[in-house]
Amino acid sequence: MSFYTFDAAGLRIDYPLLDPGFGEPPYVGLPFLAAGLAYRRAMEAFDLVRRHRVLVTRVGGGMLVVVGVLLVSGVWGVLMQSLKGSIAGFETVL
Repeated sequence: MSFYTFDAAGLRIDYPLLDPGFGEPPYVGLPFLAAGLAYRRAMEAFDLVRRHRVLVTRVGGGMLVVVGVLLVSGVWGVLMQSLKGSIAGFETVL
């Protein structure tokens, strides 16, 4: 089984890397390999957050209250308007 498509001129375009004739392509397992290698570091980071969960909860709640007050008072809109001027000329790299 071969994977292919046709372009606008009717020419066939083959995708040999997607052909399952030789089993899984080697790049299919790369995300799982990276996740396995990063698992220990991630667990250490999650453990740090778990140990300080009360502080994380209070900081997150405080940020929600601050943003809520800014929204109700109208200051949030003023801040967003001031940001529009500074990012108006922004263009993505691609």
